Parts: sequence; C-alpha cells; structure tokens
Amino acid sequence: MAKKKINFLLILFTSILALAPFSLLLWKFPAVKATYVEGQINVDTVWTLAESPFIVSQNVTICRGVTLTIEPGVEVRFGGGPFAIIVDGTLIARGTEEKPIKFTSNKESPKVGDWLTIYFNGAGQSPSFLENCIIEYGVVGLTVQDGVLTVQKSVIQFNAESGITLLGGSTTVSQNRIQNNFDGVVIEGGSTTLQNNIITLNENGVTLRGNISANSQINIIQNNISSNSNSGISLSMEKSSGNILISGNTVFLSKYGLYVATNATTFITRNYIHTNDVGALYEQGNHTIRFNDIYDNKMGMEASDKA
Repeated sequence: MAKKKINFLLILFTSILALAPFSLLLWKFPAVKATYVEGQINVDTVWTLAESPFIVSQNVTICRGVTLTIEPGVEVRFGGGPFAIIVDGTLIARGTEEKPIKFTSNKESPKVGDWLTIYFNGAGQSPSFLENCIIEYGVVGLTVQDGVLTVQKSVIQFNAESGITLLGGSTTVSQNRIQNNFDGVVIEGGSTTLQNNIITLNENGVTLRGNISANSQINIIQNNISSNSNSGISLSMEKSSGNILISGNTVFLSKYGLYVATNATTFITRNYIHTNDVGALYEQGNHTIRFNDIYDNKMGMEASDKA
C-alpha cells in the first residue's frame, strides 16, 4: 500500500510539473474585458485605456454641449449591426504614433461595411479633433454634415462607400493616409481643406459631386494621389457656385488622372499629372486650367464633344 501511495504522489507531482507552463501562460494572458456602450452621452465623458476595448452595441450619440474624449491606445469596436457614433457635440480622439486610437469592426474576420459611420452634426459646438486614429471597415469612415472638424495623421481604410464624405460644415483633412476604400474622399458641400494627404488604392481618389453652395471654399492642395483604379480627382458636380481650388497635387497611376464632367467653375493649377492612362479627360464646364505638368500618360488630354 505504501508503495502505491508513493507511486501516486510521483504521478501527481509529475502532472503538476507538466501543467506548470500552461498555468503560467494563463496567468500571463488573462481574459479580455470589454466595456459595452450605447445610447446618449449627456455629460462630459472620457473613454480610458484601462476600460478598452469599447464595444458599440447600438448607436452612440454625443449630445449637444457635451465632449467625449478618447485616450491614446483605446480601441472602439462596432459589433452586431450597422451602428454609428453620432457627434452632435464634440469628439476629441487624439492618439499618438505609438498608441493610435482605433475605430474598427468587432468581428473576428472583419469586412468592409461592418458598421455605419462616425457622423458629425455639431453646428455651433466646439471643434472636434481626430489625430493618430485608424478608422476601418465602416460603410463611410467619417461623415460631416455640420460643425468644425480636423482630421490629421490618421489612416482611413477598408470602408465600403468612402473613407470620408463631406456634406457641410468646415473640415480640415491633412497628413492622412486614405486607402482601400471605394471613394477616398467625397465632397458634396461645406468648406474643406484637403492638404498633404496620401490618397491611394481606392476606386476614385477625390470626388466632388452634388450641389456645392456659394459659401463653400474647397481647397485640394499638395496631395499625393496615386494608384486609384478609376480616377485620381473627379469633378462631377451638378452645379457649384463655391470657390474650388485644385493646386499642387501629384496625381499618377490611375485610369484618369483628372476627370472633369461638370459645369461648375474651378481653378486647376500647378498640378503634376503623370503615368495615367489618360492625364485629363475634359467633358464640360468653365474651368481655369493652367501651369499644370501633364506628362508620361498614355494619352495626355482627351476632350469630349460636349467640352
């Protein structure tokens, strides 16, 4: 009996030693906690790194007069439906290069269109800021209806319809990488400065469309717009009485570097348009096009019968 007891203890001791590394592994990787959010935010709120990830389980609305601040390194994941963050107040999401803030899908295998958008409608509110963020797998990454927004040093990618859609308000978009969306940036209204961005690997890089009003000032300047499969810059507004300046951009490796199909008045100057199938396709409109370098395209410029 004593011998059997000793053998049992030896087996037990050996089993504990064998399981020890796995116990250590479990200790090193505790279960992931998450904070679920939905509904209205009606007092100033901070989403902290300690509480990350935040799972958006229904629409979240930042009410007027309220600020939501998101700390560097936080992940905001949209799960279970076409949900949005609606910004009627102010959103401050300032990450760092080492700790970007991520807005993404909560699915194990994410795909474009898993969630809806971050929607800005904060007329008369304090400006919103997005810096060092990653915004991916939405229908539209960012939608601006009204308010003041600055987006900089961020990556906006894998969105089903567009990376950014600007309908109104006042938006500054600078030093971002906007890639792998259907449209990189869509501008339909408001005042916009689109400057020093890399806009690449979309169907269309920058698209202006709709009716742009007289009080709109749109500046598309000094962007690197490349490898968009259809057009680098597309002007297809129904009409526009706003001021539109397209200057200092480098547009290359697309089907059409510049596609002009609008009666709106635009100023297109000092751009570098090269290595496209067609450098510029001009269909109609009253445009000032001068001092552009259009070179090394399969066809430099093409004009339709309507031009």
